[in-house]
Order: sequence, then structure tokens, then C-alpha cells
Amino acid sequence: MVCLNRDTQISSQSSFFYLQLKDIFKILGVLLVPLTLGVATTLLSIQQTKLNQKNRENDIDIAQKQRQQDVFLAVQAEKERILATYLQDLATLLLDKNIIFDKNSAVSSIVRAKTLTTLIQMDAPRKRQVILFLYEAKLIKRNSKYALINLFDADLDNLDMSLSESKIKHYKTYEKIDIQLRGASLVNSSFKWRHLDFSDFSQADLKDTNFQYADLSNVDFSYAHLSNTDFRMANVSKAMFVYANLSNSSITDEQLSTALTLQGAILPNHATAPVENLIMNGDAEQRCSNNHAVFLLNWTLTNGSISAVWRPQSKTELNSKCSFSSLSHHDISAMHQTVDLNDYVDWLFNGRTLYGFQITLSGTRNGKHYVIINLRHRSSDGKILENITICREYETK
Repeated sequence: MVCLNRDTQISSQSSFFYLQLKDIFKILGVLLVPLTLGVATTLLSIQQTKLNQKNRENDIDIAQKQRQQDVFLAVQAEKERILATYLQDLATLLLDKNIIFDKNSAVSSIVRAKTLTTLIQMDAPRKRQVILFLYEAKLIKRNSKYALINLFDADLDNLDMSLSESKIKHYKTYEKIDIQLRGASLVNSSFKWRHLDFSDFSQADLKDTNFQYADLSNVDFSYAHLSNTDFRMANVSKAMFVYANLSNSSITDEQLSTALTLQGAILPNHATAPVENLIMNGDAEQRCSNNHAVFLLNWTLTNGSISAVWRPQSKTELNSKCSFSSLSHHDISAMHQTVDLNDYVDWLFNGRTLYGFQITLSGTRNGKHYVIINLRHRSSDGKILENITICREYETK
């Protein structure tokens, strides 16, 4: 048996350990190569998958946008076809001398139906084209020789008839139109910078409409819905706002003071404008007392005797209004008053006036009584233009 000394044993052990580490590193080196390749391959595969997914999403998005574009173009082409057909059909009717075109004819009803059907299918720019065509053809122009097409309930929402400030500076007369849009729906429309003198917007729905800088003098807004409407810098001189809804609109008190009438209108602060009485001293109680009868100023007595007297309906009724009373028990009493309607002359000649009377009739003796109201429209030279007589009979017991 051979025994190794201590130095020989240590040297052998170091060599053994050295060989083991070397072999281990070789093994690890051999193993790391395929592992690295595997990880790299996996990462590349994941990246490629994400890229492919993104490409597919892009392809789907492009396809969807293309379909939307195709649908949009198809819709626009259809609208353009409908508009072209409408314009061609109306042009044919207008140029046909054998067709009678008046408001009571079947042609007028057909044109109205065709117009309303076409407008429903139009966008805002094409609605503008339709309105300009009808206006230039004098079919919705006020006081034209043709019968007006009735656009009541027509869908004209978002209609943009506004003009740019630059265009107004260069074309001073281009913006002036007197248009008939009575009863149409014009929500969120714009007539900015337009001259709309004597146009008719009565009973129209004009919520959120823009009338900035527009000339609205003598425009009829009777019974129109004008809430949230923009009237900044607009001229409303002699405009009619009879029973119009102006709630939350931007119209000012200064502007309203120039209007022709606000009778019964809902004002921007939600208050209701009083009913205006054109007859001077029409409220008899203003000059009447319970002590004696007086005859009112501004009236001309032509027969009999008439006074404003305080006549309570009962002993407990202390605040009764006074009234006109005939003091001639056997003769007819008559009086008259001249009312200046110069500011209303355009409305009178265009048939845009209504007469309103609120009368309480009573008597002190048994028998029949009569009240006759006679309205005479006279020209400035005194010529009678119109004569209206209203007769009411009542009986007291």
C-alpha cells in the first residue's frame, strides 16, 4: 500500500475541483445557446403576433372607414339626386304656361307636399339651396305675383341663411330678403347680418336662432317661439311680437321699445306684456269718480248724451270699474274717436290685422238694447277704404 503525503493529496483535490468547474462551465455554455435562442424566438414570436394583431385592427379600421365613406357618399349622392329632381320638377311647373298656379289650385298643394317631403331628407346646406330657389322663384317672397307656398310645419331646422361681414361690405343689396316662413320649424337656424324687412316668421319655431346684426324692421313674429334667440345688435323697429315667446332671449328693453307691438308677449324675464289699447281713454275708470259722471277726452259726441259713470254691481262692491253710459233714454247716443294707424298701414294693406273687443253690456231698464260698433279705415285724405259694422243686441229685465 502506497501512502501519499499531504502535499500530494491537496494537489490532487485542487485538480479535481478545477476539472469539475471547467466541465460545469462547458455544460452551461452548451445549454445557454439553445436557451437564448429559444427565448429570442419566443420574444420574436410574441412581437410578431402583436404586430399581426395591430395590422388586422388597422385593416378592420380602414375597412370600416371605407364602408362609412361609401355609405356617406351614397347618402350624399341620393340627396343630390332628390334635390336635382325636386328643382327640375318645380322648374317644369313654373315654365309651363298651361298650368294655373294659385293658392287654391291642386298644383299648389302638390308643390307644398313635394317641398315638405324633400326638406325632411335634406341637410342644412341643401335646405338653404331649396329656400333660395323658392325665394328667387318668388314662391315664398312676400307680396309676389305668385301664390305663396305654405311652408307651415316645414323642417328647416339648422338652416343657415347668414352672411359674412366681408360679403356685406362688398354687396350692400344682396343680403336683403323679405321672406315668408310662417309656421316653419327653424330651430337653431341663423340669419346673421340679413336684412329681413317685412318678412313673416309668425307662428314659427325659432328657438336658439341667431339674428345678430339682422335688420328685422317690420318683421312679423306674432305667436312665434323665440326662446333663447340671439337678438344682439339686431334692429327690431316696428316689428310685431304679438303673443310671441321671448323667454330667455337676448333682446333688450331698448330694442323692445322700438317694436310696433308686444301685446301678450312673454318677455325675456318671463313676464307677460300687457294688451295695448289703441283707443285713448278706453279704460273709462281712469277719469271717473263715484260722485259725478264725466265725459272722456279724445271722444267726439255726435248724438245724445254719453258719460263715464261709476256704477257698482252691488252695494259691497266698492272697487267697480266705471263704464260708458247713455244718458239719453229715448234717443240714440253716438260718439267716435279717430285712431292714428299710420304705423300699422303696411299690416292693414297686407291683411295682417285682427280686431279685438272686450265689452261688458248691461242696462238699467227692462227691454232690448243695442250696441253698434262701426270701424272705418280712412286714408290720409279722408277717403273710406274699409267699413266694418258690428252690432250686438242684449236684453235686460
